[in-house]
Amino acid sequence: MQLPEKVNFNWQSVLQSALLDNTINIHEIVSENSEIAADLKNADTAYEYWDKARYTVLPENISPELFWSIVKFRRSGLYIEKIKFGIYAFKYLINPEILKKIAFIDSFSIKTSLSLDEENEYSANAKMEEAIASSRLDGAKVTRKEAKEMLRVNAPAKNESERMVISNYRALSFIEKNTDEPLTPDFIKRIYAVTMNSEDSDIFRKDSHNARVVDIRDDAVLYEPPKAADIEMLLNVFCEYVNAESDSNHILKAAAIHFLFAYIHPFNDGSGRIARVLFYWYILKNNLNAFKYLTLSKILRAIPSQYAKAFLYAEIDESDITYFINFVLDVIIEAINNFNDYLENKKEVSGNSKITEVLIRPELKLNPRQESIMREFTANQNSRNIEYFKNKLGIVYETARTDLMFLAKKGLLAKTKKGKEFVYSLSKKYLRELQSGEKADKN
Repeated sequence: MQLPEKVNFNWQSVLQSALLDNTINIHEIVSENSEIAADLKNADTAYEYWDKARYTVLPENISPELFWSIVKFRRSGLYIEKIKFGIYAFKYLINPEILKKIAFIDSFSIKTSLSLDEENEYSANAKMEEAIASSRLDGAKVTRKEAKEMLRVNAPAKNESERMVISNYRALSFIEKNTDEPLTPDFIKRIYAVTMNSEDSDIFRKDSHNARVVDIRDDAVLYEPPKAADIEMLLNVFCEYVNAESDSNHILKAAAIHFLFAYIHPFNDGSGRIARVLFYWYILKNNLNAFKYLTLSKILRAIPSQYAKAFLYAEIDESDITYFINFVLDVIIEAINNFNDYLENKKEVSGNSKITEVLIRPELKLNPRQESIMREFTANQNSRNIEYFKNKLGIVYETARTDLMFLAKKGLLAKTKKGKEFVYSLSKKYLRELQSGEKADKN
């Protein structure tokens, strides 16, 4: 990853010199009719940092340094919240572009209307995807297909990567069940114990653990973690911030929580994973339940350098966490679009004429959940146990068992004993119906 270049000039001094030299008239330059009005808008819309803004094509009398100083001046009057954090302080602003993004995300939360069976299935799938992607983002060497199969059949981990996935999955399940609790350092330690599958009591980072980020080009320190001796104090302040009643939008505050926890970096390993878990915990705590269907880490894993830069920009540009918040909003929007595509794909799959023709026969009287089970069997044609569908569909064991027994009674599935458990597979009768339909379609 190309590290962002730290600004090596004082923007206030550059702007003051330009004003004293009459290089610019500040009222004219920030007006809507200014010759750089479109460039300023673009810089704000994308919330660019100096490393991009410096390459803007500008009039001869506006240097890149002056342009950046004007951008900073415009932003300086818009910060709406300052978060005091021990000896640290962070700030962020809300511009029209951020308001648009929040409105889009809110509309998804309002419009999302699913049946209970769909809610269970889609949230179960998203939780698995999030656990897998978050683990792979932190270095787990496991394929998505293998990890998903492991989680669905509740198989034991064979290596450290699989243990990481299972622990992440358990952590997401843990926070779902504990949204009523206030955040405390002890609760964070419990999340750590589940996420890291650890019973260690000495879990906090030591100063000997090097978490600094230094630019090798000029040895500039881009990130210096808080001292280890301050971690417990900072976690207490962090919990106070999280628990405090606030007028802040919950999505913005969740993004700030993600950033602040990662900034503290309390653990040698796992701080990033737990920051992402806490993001989901806060979102669900505030009843933004549509987020149960979204997988953010899958997107983060595809753009790890942008994820890292969103942290670094905030750390090197006057503790402005708008960079990180804006980035998180973009990730959420992409996750929403991915989920909508997933729903469309599900509709297309369910439109398979022969499968639908067989499954909607009046005498079968299948509910949507049982249809989903049959489509899974038809697509993969593997033997499956009850545990598999319990986890895949996000239902209790007895419901999965009852559904499979019902489908076997209807002649759609065959039930056989494998070791100490029963497994199910497509019946010969159902396979013949599908095959005859396929032949008819070809003719």
